[in-house]
Order: sequence, then structure tokens, then C-alpha cells
Amino acid sequence: MLSQGIPQGPGPEGGEGLAGWSGEPAGSGGLAGHLIPKTFIVARCDREGADVQRMTQFLGTFTGKLDRKGRVSVPSQFRAKLEGLGSLDIVLRPSHRDPSVEVWPAPFYLEMTSGLERMDQFSDPLEDLSFGMYSSVFETRPDGDGRLVLPDDLIAHASLVEAVSFAGLGRSFQIWEPAALARRKTEAQQRIRERGLTIPSTVPGQVGRA
Repeated sequence: MLSQGIPQGPGPEGGEGLAGWSGEPAGSGGLAGHLIPKTFIVARCDREGADVQRMTQFLGTFTGKLDRKGRVSVPSQFRAKLEGLGSLDIVLRPSHRDPSVEVWPAPFYLEMTSGLERMDQFSDPLEDLSFGMYSSVFETRPDGDGRLVLPDDLIAHASLVEAVSFAGLGRSFQIWEPAALARRKTEAQQRIRERGLTIPSTVPGQVGRA
């Protein structure tokens, strides 16, 4: 509720009246009883939402089963991450690098594909990527029991039969045939060692390692 005694005229410094200002209840960080620009509130909400996204990482490897209806149960750890984002909406797509199914939270997928808007319109690279990033994907969400129905095209692409593995990749996760995932992880570790791959450090002057 808006606090009592709110002026009905223009806001401070010639700003808007009620349309541009709001109040907060007691216990909201010492701001009770004060008018707050709505732009401040929106900016704070945007910042908090961005913090949640930065802290959302899909970690670990889990196993499951694909039933005869093409359903798999999303690991509870991954479902909790989706719920923390405030939406269970996800995007499924066939990986163009590996025989796996990529699973992206819808907000992350939108952010990732926004880079296409900076490419030359009607160019071959843009059209090729658009086919891969838009026309070959499936929008869905886990059902009430945490299950996904995988389209036949994606099941065939990843050569899934019965056992499946879920691999966390930070901002997304993938669904694999278990033996294929084991080989892929071994190859990744080998390339990390051979190439001496490192992770940029967030601390100036320090170099992280994989």
C-alpha cells in the first residue's frame, strides 16, 4: 500500500505525481513511509533478476530413463534451478556439435540468440544460424511430475534408447546417451590438458585454471 500523506501534486524536482512514484511498507529496508521513484524500483527488480540468473548454474551429471512415450524425468536439482528463475519454460534443440539434446532455460536462450540481431540481414551466415537456432527447436516445460516429452527428431539425433544422462553445462544442460557422454567428457579432459586451457579470473592479476 502507498504510505499516508502522499502529495497529490508533481513529485520532487518537477517529476510525475503518483504515476511516477510509489511507497513501500514497513520493514522494507528502512524505506517505509517514503516516496520512491518507480524507476528505482524497476531498476532494483531488474538487478535482482540479473543476480538470480548469474547464480543459476546447472552442475553435475545424472542418469535417468527414457520411457516408451519418449518421456524423461528432469533431475530434481535441475528443476530447482529452473524454479529459481521463476519459469519452467525451456527450449530444446539438437546440438550442432555433438549427438546430444541441448536444454536451455527460455530467458537464457533469448539472451543467447539476441546476438543474431547484430548480424547482416539476409546474409548466408545469419540465415544458416537462424535455421539452426529457431526452426529446429522445441519450446516446452516439465509436467507436474517433472517429466519432459522428447520429440522423435531429438531422440534420433542423440541416439537415445533407454538409459539417458543429464550433463550440467552452467547456463544450460544436455541430454546424452550415457556411453557417448562418457567419451565426450574424456575427450574434453584430454584437450584441457593438451592445450593448457584456463578460465579467465575475476580477480585482477590472477589466472584461473580449468
